[in-house]
Amino acid sequence: MSDKNPRTSENTRSIPIIVALIGAAATLIAAFVGNKGGFSFLPGTPVKVVTMPPRTPEPQVTVTITSGATNQPKGIYHEGPLTLSNNSDQVDLDAPPNDPQWGVINLTPGDSYSIESAPGEIDVENGAKAVQLKSAGNGTCASATGYSIDRLGVQTPPLKVDQYICVHTAGGRFSLLKIVGLSADGFEFYVRTFDGPND
Repeated sequence: MSDKNPRTSENTRSIPIIVALIGAAATLIAAFVGNKGGFSFLPGTPVKVVTMPPRTPEPQVTVTITSGATNQPKGIYHEGPLTLSNNSDQVDLDAPPNDPQWGVINLTPGDSYSIESAPGEIDVENGAKAVQLKSAGNGTCASATGYSIDRLGVQTPPLKVDQYICVHTAGGRFSLLKIVGLSADGFEFYVRTFDGPND
């Protein structure tokens, strides 16, 4: 009697397969079309589609390197830091504003350097003269007295941090040097060379 209706058991077995195929097809359609309520018969919680905003590109920073020649304050010929070792570095305080090394590296034969470094001292050279001062401003060097060719720090009191040196260069300019660093390795200065004696 159990073999009377074999088709009924085959149909019963194929129903779950058909439901599974319909479910798989609906899932694929939802994935391609999007689940916005059009397929509410799908089991489970509908998938929420999140749209990410477009990525904002990183800002580009442009750095322009320019010569100091166009950036010097009025009345100042050349201004900036200067580092000297104790290995007889020679400095041209009349070096053009586009020379950040003040001639320390690129002095050529015939150039007149103004000062030369040595351990614990600064020597003035080539007709330049200098004087040490405890304080100074932009107009101090033009009115200062006591300029000499003495070896600063040897024939004069020791050189110290925060001390000023005025140099009257062979080019006729005045330079104001502030000692901002002093060690066994050398000196660090901040230098301001003026256009003329009245600046």
